[in-house]
Amino acid sequence: IIKILGIELLPQKSLWKETDSYPANFLETKIDKGEVDGVVFKRENRKGSLEARMFTVHNSNIEYVKIDTLLRERKLKSQQKPESDVGEWSLYSILSPLLSSTSINRINVDETTMRYIQVTDKGNDEYLLNNFDFWANGFLVDAQTSVNPPLLYSANFGFVADSLVGNMISRNHNVSIKKILLDTDKGVLHIK
Repeated sequence: IIKILGIELLPQKSLWKETDSYPANFLETKIDKGEVDGVVFKRENRKGSLEARMFTVHNSNIEYVKIDTLLRERKLKSQQKPESDVGEWSLYSILSPLLSSTSINRINVDETTMRYIQVTDKGNDEYLLNNFDFWANGFLVDAQTSVNPPLLYSANFGFVADSLVGNMISRNHNVSIKKILLDTDKGVLHIK
């Protein structure tokens, strides 16, 4: 078992100010503990592969911000650069220089708080999921799944969340849902 404590993925906001270049979206994540169980790393013919029985993330706080304003659109149009040969990024394109295949039997994300903020010209819309648990089975990233990836690169997945609260300033709406359950393996969606 591999355990990692105190993981933080933080945006470099000071760099954005220096360069006057803000992304269209960004992620801020703080994770108390991550565990990987049953890890096997193989290297054959200069290609690496990683297999794990289970990957678990405990007590995380995730905030995703999407900036969707007219001012941003105008600025992006004025700064447009010629198209490059790089193409679109994918999970496989990020992992493939090190791992030609990544396989995890089960992924669990437990006890998570998730906040989504959409910045618009009419105000900031904010959605909060408290006590969010996510799972995925049969996670696989390789050359074949990079061409036509299954949803979330998994055979099936699901989540359960208590208390979804949404304050949509731009549309003058509020939403409140007591509980949501989605399980693609069983074909279940419950909203309370």
